[in-house]
Formats: sequence, structure tokens, C-alpha cells
Amino acid sequence: MSDSRDDIIREALAKRAQGIVPSENMLDDIYRRAGQNKREVFGMKGSYKKIIAVVCAAVVVGTTGVLAGGLRKSVTSHSDRREAIEHFPTAEEVEKAVGYVPKYLEELPGGYKFESAQPSDRTDKDADGNVIKEARDMSFFYDTGIDGAILNLGTEEGNYIDDTDNCERVDIGGVEAHYTSFTYMAVPPDYKPTDEEIQREKEGTLQIGYGSSELTITQTSSVMWFSDGITYNLLSMGTSADREEMLEMAEAIINS
Repeated sequence: MSDSRDDIIREALAKRAQGIVPSENMLDDIYRRAGQNKREVFGMKGSYKKIIAVVCAAVVVGTTGVLAGGLRKSVTSHSDRREAIEHFPTAEEVEKAVGYVPKYLEELPGGYKFESAQPSDRTDKDADGNVIKEARDMSFFYDTGIDGAILNLGTEEGNYIDDTDNCERVDIGGVEAHYTSFTYMAVPPDYKPTDEEIQREKEGTLQIGYGSSELTITQTSSVMWFSDGITYNLLSMGTSADREEMLEMAEAIINS
């Protein structure tokens, strides 16, 4: 994957991977739409067993679903690469960019070193499409050492943890963290899933996206938690980090 595509996909996945009831061609949408100069991200949270990150050229492309956090039913978010922070930012720089200071580290367990930070603008809407909140979020990206892989810590003010049973709840120093993992399989349009794959889709451990030119498989996992007024979402896509490593990284952030 080219560097430009990596940048665009990273911007997309910076937003709310919590989730989700996505379009059927999640990753294919990313690859198909990547490479455009203007990009926006539309995310919807609902089931924790899935993840969405849709990149588009000039319009927001979305799905239907229900978000956690009271009246919030959908989220539209966009970021500007010109605002990216390419050095490890001070707390003052983060507060100036988004108005709050989350916990974040220069290096995560496993040797993942800070790469960049990206502020973004978010608009929350209710079920009728009315704007109920506009805010600024911050995402921190870490070098994975793997081409195309993503390790991102997304943060936003407010409690947007989805209170469902579709995740594993883990206590980390008194903080309830939600861990979820699934496999995303991009397949050609005429692909016929096996009975086992159909069952895994029902269980939430597999998501199949149709429309790819070839079959590709990407492992995705995330750890989410709410602490001191901020929702954190640690997302891994295509990295070598397993469950224990993800929880260790989350613990390091929580205890920082």
C-alpha cells in the first residue's frame, strides 16, 4: 500500500472504531476511495463486534445504526492533515488543539513508538439528524513496523462506551475496559462463504466485505474504556499485538 493511502486510512481509523454496524464493504470502501485529496470519515457504533472506517472524496458515506451515549445516534468526523502533530506533543499543545488533555504515552509496551497526533472535528446527531454536539477529538498513532498496519489511540470527551454484551469486559486497575476482536475478510463479489464463515459472522468473530479484487484477511482488535471524563479507544489493525499485549498497552495508558 502506498504511503498516501496509509495516511488516509489512518485518518479514517482515528475515528471511533468502536463498533459497529458498518457498510458491507468496509475495508474495500477504504481502498476504493483512498487516494482522494479531500476525505471525511463517518462512523457508527452499536455492537462492538464490528468496526467501520469509510473514506470518501467529497461526501460522507454511511450506514444506519445506533450509537452509545444517550441521544447520539450518528457521528460525522473530519480531519485536516495540516493540523497533524509530527512530534510528541506536550499537554499544552494537546489542550490547545482539542480543549482537553487525555492520557497518552510516547511509547507503548511492545516497543510501539509515537508517530503522530491528529486532531479532528466531530459532529454528533440525534435520530432525526439534528446536531446535538460539536467537538474536537484527538488521536495518537504509533509505529507498528508493519506496512499498512495501524495502532491508534483515539480519544474523545464524554462517555461513549456501548453497554452491550458484545465484548469482553476486563478490569484494569478499577477501570472497566471492553476488549473486542474480529477478523475482516475482503473477498471478490462472487465469493461464496463457507458454513463455518457464516457461523462466525453470526458470532461476530468475522466480517466479510464483498467487492475486493482478491481475498485478503486482516485481524482487528480494540480496547475501550472511560476514565476521568474521556473515552479511549485503542485500535489495532493488522499488527502482531494479541489480546494480552493490547490489554498491557491499555493498562500502561490508564496508569500513566
